[in-house]
Amino acid sequence: MSSPVTVPVFRAPAGVRKLAERLGFALLAIVVVMALFGWWLAPYDPLATEPLSALQPPSWAHPFGTDSLGRDVFSRTLAAARVDLMVAIVAVLASLTVGALLGAAAGWAGGWADRLVGRIIDTIMAFPLFVLAVGIAAAMGNRFRASSWRRRSSTCPSMSGKPGPK
Repeated sequence: MSSPVTVPVFRAPAGVRKLAERLGFALLAIVVVMALFGWWLAPYDPLATEPLSALQPPSWAHPFGTDSLGRDVFSRTLAAARVDLMVAIVAVLASLTVGALLGAAAGWAGGWADRLVGRIIDTIMAFPLFVLAVGIAAAMGNRFRASSWRRRSSTCPSMSGKPGPK
């Protein structure tokens, strides 16, 4: 009987991993601060149009340039970050709650209930998440509540404790 073949795995040195962790945390902190205080940090009103400044390239006055209506893209990005952060938090909390409850109920009940929940989760996980989100978006429209439902419904199966496809 031969011993199993081991494949060498590259592992970055500890100093590089610590640096990557610190940079990742700093980037996340910057994004969260910009999302929370974006309305006050924005140099221009994100909804105000200025047709004479339409389609300007990036400059000191407009760091990301302007769109076709003359709105500052940087200010609009800061304003949108707050909504994006809310959608992400609501979606993760909702999918965690629903998935944990489904997984706990299926595990507690066992038998046919466990098999039923498992088959439903397997069916949902068989669809690529992007295709599922596009289908839900087409059915529900493009609103905040609809986008948070898209995220919830596409991540609930992974939070239920059922193993995903291999």
